[in-house]
Amino acid sequence: VEDVFARSDSLGGDHAIGDRLDLRVAFSEGWDNGFAAMVLDDPVYRDSFSGFDRDFRRDVRDGEPSAPGWYSEASVHRILWTAFDDDPTTGGLNLGFGPIFSALTSPRHRQTDAFASIYTFIDALNVASPGTARAVNALAAQEQIFGRDPFGADETNEPFADLPLLPVYTPFDFSSTTPVTLCTAARDNKVYNKAGNRRFLLLRVPQALVATISVLGPAAPAAPADPDILLWRRGVLIDAAETENSTSEQLQRLLEPGTYIAEIYDISHVQADLPGGPRGDTCMTVSVSGVSAS
Repeated sequence: VEDVFARSDSLGGDHAIGDRLDLRVAFSEGWDNGFAAMVLDDPVYRDSFSGFDRDFRRDVRDGEPSAPGWYSEASVHRILWTAFDDDPTTGGLNLGFGPIFSALTSPRHRQTDAFASIYTFIDALNVASPGTARAVNALAAQEQIFGRDPFGADETNEPFADLPLLPVYTPFDFSSTTPVTLCTAARDNKVYNKAGNRRFLLLRVPQALVATISVLGPAAPAAPADPDILLWRRGVLIDAAETENSTSEQLQRLLEPGTYIAEIYDISHVQADLPGGPRGDTCMTVSVSGVSAS
């Protein structure tokens, strides 16, 4: 439903309730759970795993007490159900399905410059239903989600106490020559679609220019980093730089005015079958430069 009628930026992949997820995966999985509950008007949904021979039940009214936040599918489905629900004794806002689905399919959410996430959905819902915006924001705050715009600006909820992952999108000013440091990790050896596996650099391009994105990873002899770059525009992958077995990476491309997201990661944090498994916390130096194309 999300991919057909709206937009899904999810990576998919294995995960479990309670995992701290990439924000794209957290929203998509939470939406799926919430959608099933809303359509059936039943907060208890069922899902399968290990193929189709095993399943489980979960009540979407239950949040994720151990790790609520923008990275939690449980936080997402709890917000959706509570906004939909007509039971005031449990805090239901009684929006019904219509406004929620309209927000999901609205141009504000579908065409956002950010990745589709709980931030873009709440932004679209509040614009479409301003009368309930304060209550919706309060629901988000109960789930420890504090970002105030589609990019989660001013978010304060770190997924891990010892790994800096905020801001959700690190802005880069083309007028600056100062590089930024982005750290990735694979907490508990969990790779590919978890919070911290990938980092996002927000690029606002004021005029047509040839942009160069350079990433330098630590060259520890025992486990050298291998950084890669993906470049996105409104959820569409437009370029990639994925040199194998290199401690540095560079992507150069002509960019028209607009907003772009560079996704930065170390290959060992997104690919599960590498010899030796994921390396430890990896802090990479990222620099961006631009030369006018006119």
